[in-house]
Amino acid sequence: MVEAKSAEIDSATLWDRYRNELMTFLGRGKPSSMKTIQLLPQAVPAEWDSDESIFQHFCLNAPKWGSVWEFQSGRVNFFEQYSRFLYSLHRDSNDNNAAKYRRQLDDLYEKEFDLLDSLEREEIACEEKYNTYNKALSVSFNQFKNTHCFEVLDLEADLKHLKARLVVLGRRAYGGQKQFAAGRAVAHMVENRVNEKKFIELTPLTDFIEANKKGQFNSFKLDIDENTSSSSQKSSFKSFGFSIGIPSFFSIGVGSSKSKFKMNTSEQKFKMSIGAKSWTAIKVIPDPRWFSGEVLREWANGPFNDPKITKNTFFAKNEKSTLPLMPKTIYVVYKPSVELTLSKDDAERLESKKSFGLKLSIGPLSFNYDKKTSTQKSEQKDGLYRFIIESKSDTPQVIAVDNVELPF
Repeated sequence: MVEAKSAEIDSATLWDRYRNELMTFLGRGKPSSMKTIQLLPQAVPAEWDSDESIFQHFCLNAPKWGSVWEFQSGRVNFFEQYSRFLYSLHRDSNDNNAAKYRRQLDDLYEKEFDLLDSLEREEIACEEKYNTYNKALSVSFNQFKNTHCFEVLDLEADLKHLKARLVVLGRRAYGGQKQFAAGRAVAHMVENRVNEKKFIELTPLTDFIEANKKGQFNSFKLDIDENTSSSSQKSSFKSFGFSIGIPSFFSIGVGSSKSKFKMNTSEQKFKMSIGAKSWTAIKVIPDPRWFSGEVLREWANGPFNDPKITKNTFFAKNEKSTLPLMPKTIYVVYKPSVELTLSKDDAERLESKKSFGLKLSIGPLSFNYDKKTSTQKSEQKDGLYRFIIESKSDTPQVIAVDNVELPF
């Protein structure tokens, strides 16, 4: 049987079909609900619990406008741009004492952060005492805290009184504009580069991994063939958006040095199922002590101190703006697998790479041809072959990031 002649499988088409299936899956049949999702053009391990650079990449660098999560250098720091926005705001005040109140307000916010840090340490110490002594005492944690953790009680009382003073000073300093006061008062904290990781929360991966090891799976599967539709009309972004050129959907190599793996299977016969043992959605949560969506919404149009600064400086829906998006969800898969229907030649070439210990990249996923990866090849009808590759690694991989448009 002569195979139908066809051009090589187009990477742009594969990326777009994959995007549509992913949006449909994550949107529970409604891809339009995932309009701000961004694909990862390369594999990234979900190791932010132990790797500071991965945490910074997903949480501290502001996403660019577009349908791809950019990896290039030059992305702006979210903290810095948020601070720039706050400091750019201008508000006239008729109160001659406003400047004095603002300085006092800044001092109080610094004190609040110090108190919150101390409270967190004391609460941890209190919980450790409770876990130790509660074996002999049948009391609730709150009962134990009220009788054994006086440092915690004192700090809670101090914070309560301090918050009341913040409200009063905020009104005096900013004429009752509470949202504006809250934003400007924490700008100095952003500017002074506090421990950023502490003020952005990510759901820990440990529970997800342990649940998978116990067999508690949340299955993931996307099927792609010539009949899979594209996503171009279902995204809020105008184009697919690879600023460095569309990467090959299939590539192979060592480390960061990879080359395109050309598929010769006709598009009509090519099939692909991308799956995983489990998947989860990791929430990105900025601490409300420094981030306020109300401030952005209330003051997006200024007024600004500099006439050259406008709303579009920060929030325009293009690549020049600095705060068009904020990450809200990171999608992660555990032990991914890919099943391919290929020509005999393509299947044998893929299988032959095992002996070289190379790394195979398929879309956003990575498979090392070593003991942590298994492969199977079997003959099907019409001279086609099924090739299955499955990761055995316990390290999850990131497949996409969903965002919220700013201001919201």
